[in-house]
Amino acid sequence: MDDTEPAQTTRSVLLRGLWRDAIDGWGTPRALDQLPAAQRLSAAGADRDDLVRLVRAVAYEAVFATLDTLDAGRRSRGCARTC
Repeated sequence: MDDTEPAQTTRSVLLRGLWRDAIDGWGTPRALDQLPAAQRLSAAGADRDDLVRLVRAVAYEAVFATLDTLDAGRRSRGCARTC
């Protein structure tokens, strides 16, 4: 096993969990109901599928911006492939 394997495994587990919970979780029934803004938009006639696509896109961007920031921190510490 090389030094990168544990980090890659951790990253994979993290990505799967974030994708399932933080991104795909918005597609579950009543997920949008917890957002007052989504309730107002829906009441004003916004398409529910469009709202789900919107919140999933925002979640996607937040998750991957966070991961990119973490990777940038690793690179700045000089461990781009060894941490």
